[in-house]
Amino acid sequence: MSYMPTFASQWPAHEAGRITHDSGARARILITGASGVIGTIAAQTLGRDFELVGLDLVEAADPSLFAAFHIGSVANLADVECALDQADYVLHLATGGPLGWPGLVQTEIEGTRNVLEGAIAAGVTRVVLASSNHTHGCAELDLFAHRDVELPVRPGDAPRPDGLYGAAKVALEALGRVAAESTGLAVSVLRIGTMRLDDHPSHFFDDHAFGYIGSASEVEQRLERSWLFHEDFNAVVREELQATETFRLRFAASNDDESVWSKEIFTWIRGH
Repeated sequence: MSYMPTFASQWPAHEAGRITHDSGARARILITGASGVIGTIAAQTLGRDFELVGLDLVEAADPSLFAAFHIGSVANLADVECALDQADYVLHLATGGPLGWPGLVQTEIEGTRNVLEGAIAAGVTRVVLASSNHTHGCAELDLFAHRDVELPVRPGDAPRPDGLYGAAKVALEALGRVAAESTGLAVSVLRIGTMRLDDHPSHFFDDHAFGYIGSASEVEQRLERSWLFHEDFNAVVREELQATETFRLRFAASNDDESVWSKEIFTWIRGH
């Protein structure tokens, strides 16, 4: 069997906490995909308590939210390493979804690998990866079609991606797990539900983008189930930044109804 290199073959065991700041300085978070919808929401909410650094292909809508902003791509390791300077945490939100499969390979797979490698080398405390409930989207499709489906979906259940986007997010999750396993880098994976800058799900019940779900009433049911409000997203991210387990995996939606997605958090501690 041929040898397959891991992160550990290139980097030594992860040493979190090597970064130092002046006394009283706020912790620094690198946000990739910082100009996107979720990146903008993250900057608006996390900027109250953290120093933010952005990385994206285009300038942020509000550069004042960031202590520094880098124009670059997660597909370029040098861009990632530059943006990681003095970062304590990474919130990896960049996605290549709008560019189809080539964009997904470039961002969700190659880009995630670069983010993890850079974080390992820089000694950051934790990386939070943005995945999606589309990793298990076929369970929802069965539900929409009134077919038998075993619910709720739990974090440890076998993936059932509903398309290439979901499949690429499964790869992202796997990269995060192998980084945690092989180096001890702390990684959190959030299977994020539906988010928009307009934080009112009722405004999207007639949105044609959700037409694949079915009728307006079915779209309403789905969005009420999957919507992740801005403040809840903020709370989930903060909870992950404070976590101590080596690897964490969870669905992230505001609705407390666990009929489709379990609120359970899968955790794993290296060495236990």
